[in-house]
Amino acid sequence: MNRRILVVDDESIVAHDISECLIHMGCEVVGTALSGPDAIEKATRFRPDLIMMDIVLQGPMDGVDAATEIRRLLDIPCVFLTAYSDPAVLARAKAASPAGYMVKPFEEAGLRSTVEIALYKVDLERALRESNEWFMTTLMSIGDGVVATGPDGRVRFMNPLAEALTGWNSSDAAGKWIEEIFPIRNEYTGEPVENPVLRALREKALTGLDKGTVLLRQDGARIPIDDSAAPIRNNKNDVVGAVLVFRDITERRKVELEVRRYQNHLEELVTERTAEIRQTNARLLAEVEERRRAASALARRMRMETLLARQSAAFLRLRPGETAEGLHAALGEVAGCLQAMRCYLMLPERNGAALTCRDEWTAGHAPSLKETFRNVPASALPQPRQHSTGRGAVILSNNTAEGPFPQLAAARGAASTIWLRMLEGDSAAGFLCADRDAAAPPWEEDDVTLLAMMADLLSTALGRWRAEEEKSRLQSQLQQSLKMEAVGKLSGGIAHDFNNMLLPIIGYSDMVLSRLAPEDPSAVELHEIRRAAEQAASLTRQLLAFSRKQVVKKVTFDLNEKLRHMHRMLCRIIGEDVKLGMELSEGTMTLTADSGQVEQVLMNLCINARDAMPEGGSITVSTAIVQSPPRQVPLLGNQPPSGRYAHISVRDTGCGIPEENHGRIFEPFFTTKGMEGTGLGLSVIYGIIQEHQGGLAVESAAGRGTTFHIFLPAAVVEPAPPQGETGPPTASAAAPRGNGQRVLLVEDEESVNRLVLTALTQNGYQVTTAFCVKEALDQFDRHSGQFDMIFSDAVLPDGNGLQLLDTFLTRNPALRFLLSSGYTDRESLMLLAKQRHISFLPKPYSLPTLFRTVADVMHDQNAHRLL
Repeated sequence: MNRRILVVDDESIVAHDISECLIHMGCEVVGTALSGPDAIEKATRFRPDLIMMDIVLQGPMDGVDAATEIRRLLDIPCVFLTAYSDPAVLARAKAASPAGYMVKPFEEAGLRSTVEIALYKVDLERALRESNEWFMTTLMSIGDGVVATGPDGRVRFMNPLAEALTGWNSSDAAGKWIEEIFPIRNEYTGEPVENPVLRALREKALTGLDKGTVLLRQDGARIPIDDSAAPIRNNKNDVVGAVLVFRDITERRKVELEVRRYQNHLEELVTERTAEIRQTNARLLAEVEERRRAASALARRMRMETLLARQSAAFLRLRPGETAEGLHAALGEVAGCLQAMRCYLMLPERNGAALTCRDEWTAGHAPSLKETFRNVPASALPQPRQHSTGRGAVILSNNTAEGPFPQLAAARGAASTIWLRMLEGDSAAGFLCADRDAAAPPWEEDDVTLLAMMADLLSTALGRWRAEEEKSRLQSQLQQSLKMEAVGKLSGGIAHDFNNMLLPIIGYSDMVLSRLAPEDPSAVELHEIRRAAEQAASLTRQLLAFSRKQVVKKVTFDLNEKLRHMHRMLCRIIGEDVKLGMELSEGTMTLTADSGQVEQVLMNLCINARDAMPEGGSITVSTAIVQSPPRQVPLLGNQPPSGRYAHISVRDTGCGIPEENHGRIFEPFFTTKGMEGTGLGLSVIYGIIQEHQGGLAVESAAGRGTTFHIFLPAAVVEPAPPQGETGPPTASAAAPRGNGQRVLLVEDEESVNRLVLTALTQNGYQVTTAFCVKEALDQFDRHSGQFDMIFSDAVLPDGNGLQLLDTFLTRNPALRFLLSSGYTDRESLMLLAKQRHISFLPKPYSLPTLFRTVADVMHDQNAHRLL
């Protein structure tokens, strides 16, 4: 610190300890004193920067008295030290204006902080005192009269020049009203003039005197003056007084009068000599301006016509994919012709309640509007008025806009704006807008006319482009449908053969498992074989769902309840590093659909989302009821029903789908997962949504996640109660048994034929087999038609099951009939089977399902209808 300190304490040991601490802190201890008089003597001799003073001292003078005397004589501050804090002593100590106060005992850290704060306070007071002395010297040296008052208008200070000009002595003027010390009058009328100090205090602002004001000195003399008054503010910005600065302008007034006399004489001469010249010049300027205006208007009209002709030809040449570049160039040319800083298009959103800036051209210094003008409510825009062009036009500047629009206008940085309504037929198609900055000329009638003609051109072009884009979209959708149909036929055939291969594996596994105890080691191995076969069957169902040849069992169920039941299963599938959230609508959301296929859609989407988030993330499944899908969401069914739709969205925070892949993600076998993906997940979803006549759309961008939107027709009836699911058979599982009923089995696949024959025979039925329609007819004739049920494959080498059914029913109307297939032709076979109440068993099936279905058909009392 390098500060000089005197220590005063009547206990020498304490004084020594304090001195040691101060020396350790870097201070210089000039000495120690044991009493008040000793402290005053050493303070006078050493002139220290600070005194550490014990309050309680031996002798007639305590520390407070000594500190007070030192402060009076030498202006040296003290820090009081005491072992107790008596209120009376504290009150006396405060009166001595100490620099600090410490209670014994104290630590070195506390002493250091107290000394540093005290020294800082000493330096601050010294600087303030020097500043005040300098300020007072400056005020005394100013060449103008200076008078300062308090907030009540009473005089507090006058410099020597103010004393000389007013005739008042500072001591006499102190505390008097400013009007008494500084009376002023109008030089010409003699009327009193309001004192500028009072006006400055009232208005809290700088004020001055009008010309022709004189000051009445104390001796009665009149002095012409010029002055100003300003409020004095403290550091809290509160007015605590006013200052008046004034000067004697007697000599300046004489010079001004002389100058004015010569100036008036010269002005009279100039006026006489130039009156005719001014008239002639004004006439010539008017003629030149008129010619310039006419030439400018002609040139501008020609530029406008050339611009419109050029843009009209350019728009006719543009294709839908080139519209963005052509539209941007057109807006730029319009802005150049209008001397606008910005030209832009405001087009309505789908619901028409908001507008968005779809395209804009801006000059280099102008900010973009695309982020500011996004989904702007139509109610926030100014109301257009009818214009001579027949359009509703708005011509306004920012400071005259009403309603919420000024906030929008402030974001544009424009001084004035034109909004011109675009028409498409009799309906509004948006606004064509232009902004000008403050340096541009005001809007004219021709500006609105040009925008109106350009709006007509843009409306026509936009309508044509939208029609061409819609045509292109429909063609693309048709090509996608044809492609999906072609691949679907191939996948359906593959699935049919594959189901015939899987059926014996599942059936024989069920047959053996039914004979084994659960703890048998062979049962575990057979379970694994059956599980692998079921996984293969799941892949087959995906192929059938994609090809739309899967058997669709539509039931009425609550979608929200289905999602709640699926939550735990989906969490296990996607893993712990992916968070699954559900935002379900209130109440029930009833669908009439294939519950399993809807479950498959959600599982496929969640698995895809998980694969897109290798580092973890979140998946959100939400539901809502809407009246109809948005226009940009295509309905995939041939004849989509009308009414309400259930909206299901699956949103993830994954890597997203690049824009170049958006057109291919629903293609079969297209995958971005390399050898890990089959490429069937999204194509299966496409087929399922198409089967249910729903809508499907995707929102995604690379690095921004993906959201799939699914729309399914909502039902109005209550959901059916859930049905239990059956698993693989066990030795104790009870299956319905036959009672010697005769069954004619018609199946062309040898392994399936052999399996069903064995299973039904062991379950109590008498089975006769055939491999085609011809053999079936022969067996029927050989047994004289004495069969209780016909169990036939839907597709046979020489016909189909429905044709065979008609032949048998004409001979024996009491026959029961069960149809089975690995896939169906929904355009004919499955439709006819449903219409005629024919039971259908899809392949592959388990043996318990086979036994239960056969038993149900045997006891069915509904007669089948002939064609």
